[in-house]
Amino acid sequence: MRSWGSHRRAHSWCLKSRGRRRLSMKWYLLGWKRIFEFSGRSQRSEYWAFTLINLLLLMITWSALLMISATALIQSGDPRPGSAGEPLLVAAIWIWLLGTLSCKIRRLHDTGRSGFWYLISLIPLGSLVFLVFTLQDSEPARNGWGPNPKSPEGTVELA
Repeated sequence: MRSWGSHRRAHSWCLKSRGRRRLSMKWYLLGWKRIFEFSGRSQRSEYWAFTLINLLLLMITWSALLMISATALIQSGDPRPGSAGEPLLVAAIWIWLLGTLSCKIRRLHDTGRSGFWYLISLIPLGSLVFLVFTLQDSEPARNGWGPNPKSPEGTVELA
């Protein structure tokens, strides 16, 4: 009988996307490596891995903060667990917002649009338009923000 640990296949956390590409931690980490890069292009794989994993981490963090606040409220009657960690939390939120914004702008560049198109999400139903933009495929040729990331010329190093 074969044991669970005896196989030699390397496993990585990933989500299969139509069997062709994988949304893995490599794409997510690439988004963080390029946090200050507002020019250039991001493929759908990078954008969606970055967005979905950030959403998951945000829900986990929010749940933990709610539990800490509820515990503080029950124990002391004060809903605030303390202000020692607030500057760190504010800094983390700003860094998260900066990373998210840069990834969204690069995704718009990949579809041939300026980063200013992100402002469309501020009007009613504009978020749906932005969602359609992010679901579109890359422009096949080089555009004003660089070569197509899917082409050999524009390949992004993941390691």
